[in-house]
Amino acid sequence: MRSTAWWPMVALLVACTGATTDDDTTDTTDDGTASGPPTFDDLIRLEQDLPPEFTYAADFSCVPEGTTWEDTPWLTQTPLADLPGNMGIDGIVKDFEREDEVVDDATVSLWYDDAAVGAPDAIAVSDDEGLMSIDGPSCQPVTYKVNTDPGRQQTRDTYKAHQIWTTPPAGNIDAEFISVSEATYLVIPSILGQDVLPGMAIIAGTAADCTRAVDASKDDDGGKVEGVQVIVYDADGNIPENLVVKYFVEDFPDRKQKYTSADGLWVAVNVPPGPLRVEMWGWVDGARKLLGASELVSYPDSINIANVFAGYGSGVKYPDTCLPL
Repeated sequence: MRSTAWWPMVALLVACTGATTDDDTTDTTDDGTASGPPTFDDLIRLEQDLPPEFTYAADFSCVPEGTTWEDTPWLTQTPLADLPGNMGIDGIVKDFEREDEVVDDATVSLWYDDAAVGAPDAIAVSDDEGLMSIDGPSCQPVTYKVNTDPGRQQTRDTYKAHQIWTTPPAGNIDAEFISVSEATYLVIPSILGQDVLPGMAIIAGTAADCTRAVDASKDDDGGKVEGVQVIVYDADGNIPENLVVKYFVEDFPDRKQKYTSADGLWVAVNVPPGPLRVEMWGWVDGARKLLGASELVSYPDSINIANVFAGYGSGVKYPDTCLPL
């Protein structure tokens, strides 16, 4: 069974220290009231936020030239034509924050067309050791959802977009499914000094450069990008009114961090449900540059995981083993 007893203690500590929201991205008037929704310049302010001596260790050589998402000729990939189709998946459900702890009695749902719309294409439930078996495609992006009985208040509905498993040399696919605990879902906004509005969602992910493998593990630091900022747009191309974007330090959310640190992690709070686009921006050659994006669908009162890969405009990047030589 998964234990997250330390998360409520962190939340209590934040409450007792009188955490404030002084670092909110939304401008305020003299009387402290919000003056309006955040703008691009509120959220993407690299020229002010990055130290003057900062230089990227990241590889952005694959990023095509473009100033907006629409006019950027994003990289495309064509997977192998002779794929085996659906295969058996031997899965384990693990906690997002403590990957050494498994989640039992969790329902895992797969949507083969990479959007959690309508009935799932496959469903399985994890056993006491977090293990489960399910059928799914290899070398094809899917969306999965992990949830537990709401009455247990154990986990929050967790969605992962653009999940791609490579075809193994033999046997079934080995896969990990990530679940976010209820305590983690609540404490991240608390640490950041934010309230999650009812019906809104949280999005979290990793910023990656041209070298990061799509199937790299969470603990693999290769290709994670320090010094970028992200922004979220809704289906109409607008920045959500209550959007707040923050960053992590050493895998932990930090309200003062103004751009990704070495772990490449970012989080967006109060994201409306529906189609969204997350853009990654950097300060390259003295100018702001659009480096990559991820398109996904968010769901109310849930957490959604979607990574952003440099050079790609959809968030879909195939493992090398899924591509022709």
